[in-house]
This record gives sequence, structure tokens and C-alpha cells, in this order.
Amino acid sequence: TRAHAQNSLVSLLVVVGSVICALIFNGLLGYGLGILKPKGYKAVKRLVMLSLLMPTTISIVPLFMNIQKLQMGNSFLPLWLSFGANAMYVILFAQFFESLPRSIIEASRIDGCNQLQTFFHIVLPLSKPICTVISIFAVNAAWSDFLLPSLVLRGADEQTVMVRLFVFSTEQTVNADDMMRSVVFAMVPPIILFFIFQKQLTENAVSVGIKG
Repeated sequence: TRAHAQNSLVSLLVVVGSVICALIFNGLLGYGLGILKPKGYKAVKRLVMLSLLMPTTISIVPLFMNIQKLQMGNSFLPLWLSFGANAMYVILFAQFFESLPRSIIEASRIDGCNQLQTFFHIVLPLSKPICTVISIFAVNAAWSDFLLPSLVLRGADEQTVMVRLFVFSTEQTVNADDMMRSVVFAMVPPIILFFIFQKQLTENAVSVGIKG
């Protein structure tokens, strides 16, 4: 139906922006912690790891307040940026970058590349395995996220699949067949994505475990 197509389009926009932000922003911080290693990077890395102990839900209230203060309601930007600050992604990037040959990084600097050019033209192309893993995590998280999209995207035409599924389940008259169809439709994309990239996901998990 048209409603399902609209919800899917909104979810797709959220997913695409979230993956891009997850790769760029977390990758840049991982690049700093894993390759550049400036003065004080160990303290920053400890803070990043410490943030893993904090439940995500405790940041929802201050995050929502800041979104309202910046007048970013009914916008995809807060959803995208929220995936650009994920401690787990930063640690995964940093661990992978540490395994890259230092000679390649030094060669790029000798050729006149600055840090950003080295990151985008040298490091990222060599990091396709970890980028694939991060992309899978980001797609799954963005597609299945309910709380933040329900707070930020208020319009009926801007509801993601998960938000629409919740609204549909709270209606007074719910058709069981339509409900089951909606649930299956919401579950299928992440499952398909996992089976497509299952090999890359397991191989990277093993390699990270060995390096650790």
C-alpha cells in the first residue's frame, strides 16, 4: 500500500544517512585513536570505552532537549548524527586501523597527502571489511530504532516502519493478517542484509578477536 511505501522510504532515508555518518564520523575518531595517536589519545580512548557502560536510554532526554533547542525537530539530521557518535563503532575502527601497515600511511604522507586525504583515499579503501561490518550494524540499528524516530519525526508521513508498526498495533480495530504482514515486512530487510554479508561479518569478528 501507499502507507507502507511511504514508511519504507522514510526508513530508507534514515538508514542511508545513518550509515554515512557512522562510517565518516566514527571512522575519523577511530583514525585518530588508531593511527594518529596524538597526545592524550589514551585518555580519550578510555572515555570512549567507559561510555560503553552507560545505557543509551539515559541520554535520550538531554538529546531530545538539545534537538528542540536547535530547532531540529521533524528533521532526519538528528537521527543521522546520533549514529555518528557510537562508541562501539569507534573501538572497532581503531582496532582495525591499528592493524594496517604503517608503511602505507607513511608513503601517503611522503606523497603530500594531508590527514583527511590519507583517511579518505588510503585508509577507508583498505578498510572495506570493517566498513561492511559497521554498515550492517548501523543499518540494523537505524531500521529497528523506535524511540528516537518517534520523538523527532512527528508527521504521519514521516513515520518509520517501526513507528508505524507501533501506531498500527495500538489502533482499536487491528486486522490480524495486516498486523502479521507488517511485522514480517519490518523484519525482512535486516535478515536479508545479514545473509548477504554473513561471511564478511563472521570473518571480521574472528580477526578482531585474534587481534584483541
